[in-house]
Amino acid sequence: FSTGTDWFMYDFSRVYVRVEGELTPESWLAALRAGRTFISNGPLLELRVNGSEPGGTIELAKPAELRIEATARGRLDFGRLELVQNGRVVESAPARAADGHFEAKLEIRDTASEPGWLATRTTTTAKNEYGPPLFAHTSAVYVTVAGRTICREDDVRYLLSQVESARS
Repeated sequence: FSTGTDWFMYDFSRVYVRVEGELTPESWLAALRAGRTFISNGPLLELRVNGSEPGGTIELAKPAELRIEATARGRLDFGRLELVQNGRVVESAPARAADGHFEAKLEIRDTASEPGWLATRTTTTAKNEYGPPLFAHTSAVYVTVAGRTICREDDVRYLLSQVESARS
């Protein structure tokens, strides 16, 4: 994911990128390409699945347990933290006031029996100082099982239509 004022959203929309090692334009762009990102106009997100962060891939030889840890923190009430698996919300936690800010946490153990992806996002109707609703969304952590990856033809067609629409 990426965003910013060049994304035609005139608020606090930003992409946050986890860079390994020295911060240089090259290392930042490499981390962006690798998907070690989340986008937000307020809440800050963290996601770990078996220790892997967004942009990572967990390779399972057979169905196995996943340990999912996610947090969201923000100065404004961002509503809910949601865990999205293969496009569907599977768990959520409400934001709660804590020491002058808001936060939500998810700690989940689940069995991965098929390939897929996991991401987190916030959901609310609350608005930031410029008026748009608060939002945040991580890039995905991918899960392969027995060498298989997820690929849904309908999803690919939809994403291609979005790319083509953005070019117009």
